[in-house]
Amino acid sequence: MREQRWAGSSQSPAQWSTPARRALHYVASKGGIIGFIRSLAREIGPYGVTINGIAPGLIRSHGTSQGVHDETNLFETSIGVQAIKRTGQPEDLTGALSYLVSDEAGFVTGQTWVVDGGYV
Repeated sequence: MREQRWAGSSQSPAQWSTPARRALHYVASKGGIIGFIRSLAREIGPYGVTINGIAPGLIRSHGTSQGVHDETNLFETSIGVQAIKRTGQPEDLTGALSYLVSDEAGFVTGQTWVVDGGYV
């Protein structure tokens, strides 16, 4: 981390801001990650290292293109509550990630960026 001067995290925000029934463990874990990122920023900041997180929405990938996500029509449901009416792709995360690991983000730390198509 010190050599790179950055560290990062990725998490899914789909339910940490809008709790769902029977998802207490999921929501609590996401809140814990946000707190961890913020606390770690204070710990490693004096060394010139930044840490930020990206909280992606439901992104279509090899891991999400089969099983429960498709069986429950979760992609279609997510599109229905997103401001941008399409399925997220891995490439949708690269702009935020590229910025956060660049020198231009040298004064950005302890933040969690939500990249979810406007999940509202």
